[in-house]
Amino acid sequence: MAVEKQVEQDETSYADAGGFATLDDQGRLTLPESLRDALDLRAGSTVACFYSNGYILLMPVDSELAELMDHTADALEDAGLTSQDFLDNLDKIREEVFIETYGAEFVEDLERRFGALVGTALEPLDDQHD
Repeated sequence: MAVEKQVEQDETSYADAGGFATLDDQGRLTLPESLRDALDLRAGSTVACFYSNGYILLMPVDSELAELMDHTADALEDAGLTSQDFLDNLDKIREEVFIETYGAEFVEDLERRFGALVGTALEPLDDQHD
């Protein structure tokens, strides 16, 4: 119950958080201090950005990223892998997922037309003229 009361108090105390921000020449926005405080945003915080019906939606995701990182670390540990093992196999894993998603026939057609699945793509064979 104490936690619920604290959350209600925090929401009430930041009910007027907001303001205006100006986009600088490098595309950055400085969020008003009241918003940063209300959302516990600090330098280096990660914020997801979405476009919807003419609006920009900003959503802090630090806690979600931290949870995902913890889950990933646990999964790697359970599998007996290090993060370097995972990175070393990432290209192979991407290729396997691509083939599983789109089918071997589609991938083979892409390889015939554009060269290797991974690497420098070639011009389509159909468009090459001698």
